[in-house]
Amino acid sequence: MLNIVAIDGRLINQTGVGRYTRNLYAGLNKIDKKNKYLLLKPKIAWHSLSEQIIFPLWLLSQKIDLIHFPYFSFPLLCPKKFVVTIHDLIPWHFKTGKASALPVWLYSIKHFFYKQLLYWGARRAKKIVAVSQYTKKEIIKCLKVKPEKVSVIYEGVDEKILNTKNQISKKHIKNEKSNNKYFLYVGNAYPHKNLERLINAFIEFFNHHSSSITPKLILVGPDDFFYKKLKLKVKQLGLHNRVIFYGSASDEQLIGLYKNALAFISPSLMEGFGLPGLEAMACGCPVVCSKIEVFKEIYGEAALFFDPKDKEDIKNKMQEIINSKEKRQKLVKKGLIQLNKYSWKKCAQQTLKIYESSFSL
Repeated sequence: MLNIVAIDGRLINQTGVGRYTRNLYAGLNKIDKKNKYLLLKPKIAWHSLSEQIIFPLWLLSQKIDLIHFPYFSFPLLCPKKFVVTIHDLIPWHFKTGKASALPVWLYSIKHFFYKQLLYWGARRAKKIVAVSQYTKKEIIKCLKVKPEKVSVIYEGVDEKILNTKNQISKKHIKNEKSNNKYFLYVGNAYPHKNLERLINAFIEFFNHHSSSITPKLILVGPDDFFYKKLKLKVKQLGLHNRVIFYGSASDEQLIGLYKNALAFISPSLMEGFGLPGLEAMACGCPVVCSKIEVFKEIYGEAALFFDPKDKEDIKNKMQEIINSKEKRQKLVKKGLIQLNKYSWKKCAQQTLKIYESSFSL
């Protein structure tokens, strides 16, 4: 029997969720010829009042057997059976107005409705997809849903970036390029990303650095409210020549940045998965990151870990990367092996099983 599955594509042009949506939709169309897949892109803003009122009315007119919301922004009164992917519960934990450009009072209202949407939406969904075991534990603990309702399906790395992995030879691992003079961060600058502490650690690292290489710190991400605050801090510290704000980057630019970096560094206090670290591994770039549960789950032994709340530990791990070529080479080799655990094809195959079990619910 042909079933029509719709995937909410309103965020398809975004970075994180958009990448997930694009790869999932493409993967499902490749592996499944029994069902029909639609990509929904109504002109309805996410996290909006119209999403809760107009979107469900619009969905009533659509011939759909199941809809997959790849993000926690969805109509609570969705008239169709639906599956939702929850990537993380970061806003659940980071409640302060510092995590938003909105006035505190307005953010508080928005945060309240966010929690209600997630709590009740988790109950109405037929199935919930979590992108890591860590996120599944968070969903069960915070949203009080039954464990059997939540399935863990890992994300993958884009083919374009994975092809870079196939081009990395032993010679690349042994002979590093002379322009490897920077640590690289890729992502947004929300408070849980912990970039202020990274910059403070980098200042101490820079001041006490004794190596012949004088590294920089390159931050790749959108030039938004949060990055502008960081830029001001860096300017006040007189470090604008050492801390580089790259802005947004295309896939081609990212590959180049990863391949030429001393290491990818992520000081996050909380994450749901950790895709940039896997992208770095695919490009032969060592990964240095927070010793948080999800990174240990996703990266295994293929990363050098530090305490994200300890500025001294962050500095010491950066120094270790600079000092030990052998350490860098080992991390690169382990990273290329670790990548074999993740693929968008596996993600699509496992997601299809979730759909099939949801049709009859």
